[in-house]
Amino acid sequence: LKSQQKHSSKVLITGLMSQRGLWCYMAAAMLLDKGISCRVVLNVQHSDDWSDLVEGIRAQSVLVFCENELAPKAHGLILQMQKWNRPITAIGAGFWLAAHELDITAQGDVKVYSEPLEGISGFIKINQ
Repeated sequence: LKSQQKHSSKVLITGLMSQRGLWCYMAAAMLLDKGISCRVVLNVQHSDDWSDLVEGIRAQSVLVFCENELAPKAHGLILQMQKWNRPITAIGAGFWLAAHELDITAQGDVKVYSEPLEGISGFIKINQ
């Protein structure tokens, strides 16, 4: 039963205005290799669309790449992510730096990482 649950889990991998398509697909390959089903949706343009997307596909957890231009919006975006009530991993150096300065790199179910491989590895651990 546990393996069936693992295969049926839905993970959303996305980026808000992301230029990191390659990282999204690398993360998907790493998750699929562990038997974790996922869906990649690139280049969501607005944070409102992000929330609709998470709810629409009923993602159980979300891995999101946040570009440096989102750093000034880190506080608001992290608060928004908390409302999704599911494990969220956000990855991006500038975004992490802004969250670190606000002391919110680990807010409830939202974890922020600066380095992609570290973030993806942490995300895999919470989804196994």
